[in-house]
Amino acid sequence: MVSFAGSDYIGCFRDKSARALEFQADLGSEMTIDLCINACGPHGKYAGVQYSSQCFCGDEYDKYGALNEDSCNMKCTGDNSEICGGTWANAVYKSREPTYIGCYVDKSSRALSGYSYSDGSNMTPKSCINACIANNDGHKVFYAGVQYASQCFCGTDFSKYDSADEADCSAACTGDSNEKCGGTWRNSVYKIEIV
Repeated sequence: MVSFAGSDYIGCFRDKSARALEFQADLGSEMTIDLCINACGPHGKYAGVQYSSQCFCGDEYDKYGALNEDSCNMKCTGDNSEICGGTWANAVYKSREPTYIGCYVDKSSRALSGYSYSDGSNMTPKSCINACIANNDGHKVFYAGVQYASQCFCGTDFSKYDSADEADCSAACTGDSNEKCGGTWRNSVYKIEIV
């Protein structure tokens, strides 16, 4: 039986070349609804699957109006029991945000030992999460850690060292002083799942 995925499904909506959902997640030919929903978490509130293999993300999906459900009629390339939109038609779902895990101790031999970078003026948890997704080497579950207001660390194991008190992860992010970006040798850790 071909179907849309349960309670996260919103409806079928028209799209055009000036996309309704502005960010495109490059997920390859193994597209499934869950793959798109999880990949869109850091990129907006909504995920739209389109034309069997395309995934779009953003905070607004109804730029061009709703379509009849029959317009979303193409099977997903990664699971032909699911519907992945249609021609210029997004099957829209609520996206899934990365999960905040907690505050963790770090040391010079980094707990998150993959990709890393510093940004003295624009660091936020979202920008770090996006960087970790962009530099992910095919892992389905991985982590992003923001530290010392301006540092970002990525990896597949965040728990090399002990957890810390949340008060230790209270440094204001350089990109948004209303958000917290870890502390001195402390990572605010987020779990990212692409299942």
